[in-house]
Amino acid sequence: MQIRKATLNDNLLLTELSRTTFYDTYHAYNTVEDMKEYMEEYLSVERISSEISTEFNLFYIAENEGVPIGYIKLRKSQPPEEIMHLPSIEIARLYAIKRYHGKGIGKSLIQYAFTKSIEQQIEVMWLGVWQKNETAISFYKNFGFEILKPAQFVLGKDIQDDWIMVKHFIV
Repeated sequence: MQIRKATLNDNLLLTELSRTTFYDTYHAYNTVEDMKEYMEEYLSVERISSEISTEFNLFYIAENEGVPIGYIKLRKSQPPEEIMHLPSIEIARLYAIKRYHGKGIGKSLIQYAFTKSIEQQIEVMWLGVWQKNETAISFYKNFGFEILKPAQFVLGKDIQDDWIMVKHFIV
């Protein structure tokens, strides 16, 4: 497996990867309408292209023999007030193709993100995770993330409960 930084030339690939992995992860828990609305707004070619083009977003794609199998999106965004005073970065998305779940893709991507973040003198990484996604919560806890506080996430018209989780680095 190789991990590489995405470029604007990857906009179609990342859009397809984003839509496929998001749908596979959440369609069973949400209405068709809410999924469609969210994906049209946040996972369109135009939106992904715009996100790749900004310096505030970093996308890394995991590939197996040139075939994309997962990705991580890091975002330099407004952190929770509890960590606002520290250099931070958000894991905005971390997904693997369903048939590759359990094969270490997420582990490789998150470790890669840790390395890149530490190189940039980032002191804390944070993320939002759906409170009902116990598998993801456990995954992040295994990598040293701790629950900081609850938050809300809007998927279509559905307001969902998330946890904000943080991991501090010693730099």
